[in-house]
Amino acid sequence: MSTTTTTVPFSLRWLDKLLRSGSKAKRSAVASLVVVALLALLYLAYSLIFLGRVYPNVFVGTQQYSGLKLSAVEERLNTVVSSSLSQPLNLNYAGKTYSVSAKEANWSADTKGTAETIFKVGRQADWTQSLLEQVTAPFYSRHHYVQAEYDETYLKTTLSGIAESIDEPAVNASAEFEGDKLVITHAKSGETINQETLLGQILDRWSSGSTEPIELVRQKAEPSIVIDDEVALKTAAESLATKKITLVWEGGRKDLNKGDVNRLVDFTGVQQPGSLSGKKVLRASFTDNKTRSYLQELSAESIDQPAKDPKLGIKEGKLVILEGASEGRVVDIDVSAKTVLAVLNDPTATEASLTFKAQKPLITENNLDSLGIKEIVGLGETSFAGSPANRRANIANGVRLLQSTLVKPGDEFSTVKTLGAVDGTTGFLPELVIKENKTTPEFGGGLCQVSTTLFRAVLNAGLKVTERQNHSYRVSYYEPPVGLDATIYLPKPDFKFLNDTGNYLLVQGQVIGSKVIFELWGTKDGRVSSLTTPIVTNVLPPPPEVRTETDTLMVGEVKQTEKAHEGATAVVAYTVTRNGQVINKQTFKSVYKPWAAKFLVGTKQPESPPPVEPPPPQP
Repeated sequence: MSTTTTTVPFSLRWLDKLLRSGSKAKRSAVASLVVVALLALLYLAYSLIFLGRVYPNVFVGTQQYSGLKLSAVEERLNTVVSSSLSQPLNLNYAGKTYSVSAKEANWSADTKGTAETIFKVGRQADWTQSLLEQVTAPFYSRHHYVQAEYDETYLKTTLSGIAESIDEPAVNASAEFEGDKLVITHAKSGETINQETLLGQILDRWSSGSTEPIELVRQKAEPSIVIDDEVALKTAAESLATKKITLVWEGGRKDLNKGDVNRLVDFTGVQQPGSLSGKKVLRASFTDNKTRSYLQELSAESIDQPAKDPKLGIKEGKLVILEGASEGRVVDIDVSAKTVLAVLNDPTATEASLTFKAQKPLITENNLDSLGIKEIVGLGETSFAGSPANRRANIANGVRLLQSTLVKPGDEFSTVKTLGAVDGTTGFLPELVIKENKTTPEFGGGLCQVSTTLFRAVLNAGLKVTERQNHSYRVSYYEPPVGLDATIYLPKPDFKFLNDTGNYLLVQGQVIGSKVIFELWGTKDGRVSSLTTPIVTNVLPPPPEVRTETDTLMVGEVKQTEKAHEGATAVVAYTVTRNGQVINKQTFKSVYKPWAAKFLVGTKQPESPPPVEPPPPQP
């Protein structure tokens, strides 16, 4: 029998002796101290290794920065950013390639801030948080994006456009009455791109400096609203549509016909008790949403007597009230909708009384200063010298109708809508207009001079143009410059612009001699607009003149009805900046047709003189 003897190193004999001689509790305590001491030694060694360096498993994008000093982190990040800005990132799907560009998204990276952020992992102000991050670092990855500012609207709009061309969205079950017919749409599954996930992938690529294409993958998309019993749905909807109801108010009443009631039937998804699928089932009912919508349209069309805001103007450089305001009386939609809905859902009730409320003008003498109308922000001027009398009258009338129009912040101004009816009842006279490749007399001829002048005031103000159309042919009244005219005709085309100044705008127009002048009053916000010199190309000579015979003129009489015009294409770039940053950029391209001179040639023969009666015989 052999005996194995364990030799304890001299340096640890004291510990061995202590463990052998002590009690069990003492031996456990000593062992614990030893473990703690060993852990402390490990932590000390770990801390020394990463002293002044990034802790393990810290990523920016897909790149790990563990063990790097702060300066090296920033240096690598600068290289990454340069790479990301150098070329677009491709997104591939089914043989098609789309792209997004960090440069076009104005991706501006803060490499210094990013470097400091990842270097702070394990070095937080809170020591407990720091210790937790240090201890978990070897076992837990921490991922960051490069800290950057970018045009989120551009990027999300781009991704939305890409997804729209790829997605096959799920279709929710729905139904609606089209006249008296109930049309049902059944639910259908689809496949879509997860845009949030895709955005993260793109930021991850840009944060890594990677140009590796992203392979787009569609995910299954399920409808959230389905039909469980189509027959029951039809029966319920058609039963609701038989409801008899009359709306009454002081001085009026309206018996709703079947078409009106059909418009009040709503189809919504309802969560079923005990359902585990999360899908809603389509049900027909009268709802507050439909009731409110119907009442709002009805009251606005034929019942309301809205408040009238004062007419404003500028006198001696100050905003003043030219005509007083008046209080209105309108349907109280909140109260009336509840009343009507209660009657709709009551099998025995048939009459609902509408409730009214007073409507006060939004603008009064007390809040004039808050409108922000204090200075000229845009100016436009054109000449109509040589215009015939009716054209001059129409221009003056159009300016009068636009005069003192108030445009709220965020609203879109429509020239056609503001002018209203253009006929003899509103003061307009027949004059030549361009219509269907002809120049023909109609009420309002000359109004394009008004819209063109307003267009130039809008450009001078640096506002966003939302709709503008050039004339069919070049018109001398608007040149120079070529390419900055804006034609209008009811109902289309229209000239529109957006008030994005944050304050009200007041349109001020006047006719002085043979000039139209528009001023836009508001508050300057530092924006500056500029127009390039028009680039005119494809200049074409007028076609040969056209002569048409007419029996309305005598033989030998010739009357010119249209002048000749060269054809051309003109391009003008419009840029608006504020504080050195571009806030709007638009290009106005005008294509003018070559236009022939046109003449009427008389064919009417002079009438023969009546025969001369011989004198009566002399007696």
